[in-house]
Amino acid sequence: MYLLAATSAAELLQSVLNALYVAVGLGLVIFFHELGHFAEVSGAVGLVIPDVIAGFNYRDLAAELLSEHPRLRHILVDGEPGSFQSWSALKDFENPGPPDITVDTSGPAVLLVSGGTTGLPKLIPRTHDDYLYNAAACAQACEMVHDDVYLAVLPAGHNFPFACPGLLGSMTVGATTVYTDDPSPESAFALINTHGVTVTGLVNALAKLWAQACEWEPVLPTSLRVVQVGGSRMSPEEARFIREGLSPGLQQIFGMAEGMLNFTRPGDPVDVVENTQFSKDYLDPEKRSIGNAVQVFFNDGTKTDNVVVEYPIGHRRRRKEGIPVLVEKFERNLATRLSAKRAQQIQAICGAQKTLEQTPVPEFMDLFVV
Repeated sequence: MYLLAATSAAELLQSVLNALYVAVGLGLVIFFHELGHFAEVSGAVGLVIPDVIAGFNYRDLAAELLSEHPRLRHILVDGEPGSFQSWSALKDFENPGPPDITVDTSGPAVLLVSGGTTGLPKLIPRTHDDYLYNAAACAQACEMVHDDVYLAVLPAGHNFPFACPGLLGSMTVGATTVYTDDPSPESAFALINTHGVTVTGLVNALAKLWAQACEWEPVLPTSLRVVQVGGSRMSPEEARFIREGLSPGLQQIFGMAEGMLNFTRPGDPVDVVENTQFSKDYLDPEKRSIGNAVQVFFNDGTKTDNVVVEYPIGHRRRRKEGIPVLVEKFERNLATRLSAKRAQQIQAICGAQKTLEQTPVPEFMDLFVV
């Protein structure tokens, strides 16, 4: 699924999971070569797209993609289908009922996009069991109950509004989910007021905009109990501004498609919500810590030690350890796209400072052409 409208993305994800197919969620802008990469590594047989957004015709993009990846047998269009199949016509098809098959819930349910610092984005497999736990645990961390109403403002195919807790987390407690394609304060505040929205998830910039808009908008989001904010680190001053201007129920989160999620909790002291130590040390120019901690709790009541890493490999304090890892990563990625001979040429040039400085830029760049 690629750049679908909110409700269409929700319907599609539910349909794919119910049919026991594996969904690849592409909720953000993805370029053609990345779409081709995802089609190749996932073995996808279907693609659901919008017809036109901001003047760009996604049917033309799909046609080009289809010519290079013939395994993509089904192109569904949310809107005017052109030469492809209509998503709306398909979803109106009378369902004969779920297939009579045994479900292996330990198998993949979705492939989530995870960006990297180098190379093409990765696809992270999440199983039915794992993703259900992800959604349920996030709902628990927000203290959601069946009376809550979750507003999905961010792109619907993204992990955050779909399962952290999002639609799936809301379903685990019987709560309602409201979708919107318009995140503007004017539109969103009206929806919050109309539906009694109590929980939502925002990125930092949008949360700050909403907090500012509370100064002039006639309709205010007074029913909000929890406002999750993630996507980028915020300073204590930013957190305080959002908490005081938008909702006292600010919940800072940091998550990854791979499954690691970190939440502050409703009821945490203000100092914890606004000044988590890791964020504080990250903003300290003498430290710039990029800390994380992991502790595993088992069903029998036992637990591992709480392992804290304040400075991961790649941090300036661990530069000597990081350089060999970076070189190895560079060489490994070269091997995925270029011949062994070409990769060795590039490695030889990069490994010799004077040779690299003396190599003309066009000549060096030509070595990377596939």
